[in-house]
Amino acid sequence: MLAAATSDTARARLLTTLGGSYRFSKIDSALYYIDEAITLAHRINATAIEARALSDKGSVILDSGNIPEAYTYMFQSLEVIKQSGSTNYDLTTYAAIENRLGNLFLELGEYNASIKHYRTSIYYYGKSQYPAVYNGLSNIGNDYELMGRLDSAQYYQERAYNYIKTDSTSTFFVYAETEGRLGNVERDLGHYENALRLYRYGSHNALKFNDFRNLSELYLNLGQLFNKLGQRDSSFYYARKTLAVSRGISMKKSTYLAAELLSDLFKTGHQPDSALYYLSQSQKVKDELYGPKIFRQLQQLALHEQQQQQQLQEQNDELKYRYTIIGTITVLGAILLIAIITWRNYRKQKSTNILLNEQKEEIATQRDNLGQALDELKNTQTQLVQREKMASLGELTAGIAHEIQNPLNFVNNFSDVNREMLEELKAESEKPKAERDEQLELELINDLIANEKKINHHGKRADSIVKGMLEHSKADTGSKEPTDLNALADEYLRLSYHGLRAKDKDFNAELVTHFDPGLPAVNVVPQDISRVLLNLFNNAFYAVNQKARTAGPDYRSEVSVTTSTENGHVIIKVKDNGVGIPNSIKEKIMQPFFTTKPTGEGTGLGLSLSYDIVIKGHGGKLSAESKEGKGSEFVITLPV
Repeated sequence: MLAAATSDTARARLLTTLGGSYRFSKIDSALYYIDEAITLAHRINATAIEARALSDKGSVILDSGNIPEAYTYMFQSLEVIKQSGSTNYDLTTYAAIENRLGNLFLELGEYNASIKHYRTSIYYYGKSQYPAVYNGLSNIGNDYELMGRLDSAQYYQERAYNYIKTDSTSTFFVYAETEGRLGNVERDLGHYENALRLYRYGSHNALKFNDFRNLSELYLNLGQLFNKLGQRDSSFYYARKTLAVSRGISMKKSTYLAAELLSDLFKTGHQPDSALYYLSQSQKVKDELYGPKIFRQLQQLALHEQQQQQQLQEQNDELKYRYTIIGTITVLGAILLIAIITWRNYRKQKSTNILLNEQKEEIATQRDNLGQALDELKNTQTQLVQREKMASLGELTAGIAHEIQNPLNFVNNFSDVNREMLEELKAESEKPKAERDEQLELELINDLIANEKKINHHGKRADSIVKGMLEHSKADTGSKEPTDLNALADEYLRLSYHGLRAKDKDFNAELVTHFDPGLPAVNVVPQDISRVLLNLFNNAFYAVNQKARTAGPDYRSEVSVTTSTENGHVIIKVKDNGVGIPNSIKEKIMQPFFTTKPTGEGTGLGLSLSYDIVIKGHGGKLSAESKEGKGSEFVITLPV
């Protein structure tokens, strides 16, 4: 089909259609075709197609459970569509984007904002005469069901269902989704037989269309309802089917809910081992869905910046110490020379005193020149530190801008919505009293109040991001305390990986961890050990990234971390399959200022400082083993 496309525009639209067709069955394929569509549409300046593809990508990512990244793509699509004209195709795309934004706010639990976007979607679908109004109606009904307003939920779902029956273009996917949602309303109303019937109809239609997303949700609903009815065998059956389907298409929400249901069923059946297993599986996926948000990554990057500045400060202090020693030796040498000359001149006549004075003047001149040279070195050093600071800040710019842009986007978009609602409220208030819709005015006022709260909330969020960055810039006490090295290693492994990903979006590596669950807490300075770990992780990711640029397509970058205990010591191993260390420089890697990185990418102090922290600061060991072209392994040994 792609080969038969008569133009780049037709090809871009076809790529978008292909991506959408795989959305509910093969997420990897969907993302591949959508990314191809985005690239081509952007190159040919087809803004409406680019906006639709960006919205599709956000929707696929939202189904996979990554809300922050989905938010980014959806609002990016909204900005792009504003560059288009007002053709029916663009209106249809705008309606679809508004519908996806409603899905996003629904996932965030912001039901009023979600309904607002769904209504906008219905308006533009109607204006473009595109038969997708049923989707917005069903989505509004879904919002009301989750809010507990069952009468309104039933009203909108039945409207959507009746609309589908009169639309010849409706697919099994449309029936499956709406039947599942009608079943949810019947379940909440206590009409369990009706709910089971609708769930079964929906799952049958989903199978016909290979709609695995709705199929996983319908199986889950069946499993939960059978559990509620006390039919454990049926509940087991559908819970396991849910888990199989949702894992196959990376539907994390259905995955963790199905695992949670299985855990409850095994617990009720007095099978604690199985219950605990599925509870852990559920909690793991739930953590991936609802763990710390992206602003924590920004805070970690700010911490990384602070650690870099601390390294530069230590380098600065070391240089000052060296200059002080040199100055002291020079002065002592000059004093000794003066004493010798004075002693010799004491034995000579006045004629030799003239020579002594000349020598004194020469020494003073040399001292002045030395002082001037020292001042120049200090100025050069200050410039070097400033340059390193700016370089580090440059690495954080993209992450900081992205993180602060999130709440600012909320503030800007809610402000735009409020302006539109105020205009609508003004227009309504200017009508004759007999024609005014007081209920609509009240809804608009309530929505305005809610939106203002959101503007205030996200303004405070942006403020908290800045305060968090400032908090991370404070100096640490450097005192030792019992520390969970498993947690510390895991945290800084992710920090290092995402730090490199922020600079190079094409970089990927597999992270492998083997943490000893019985690892004791170790009395260390957390800031110092985290600096060592971060340096080793950065070096490992740099090595595999370098190899990935020259290796063949079969190469898979991998960085692993292993912890264990041995003879009263904790062992931390950091291993990579990167370029390795040549034999000719193995003995030099711990020396200060020695680096194999290009100029501007490394100072040569990372391993040297890490060596001092482990050896001198904690009485441990730091060793390395490597094979050129195969990879390296660094081993930290710390006394418990």
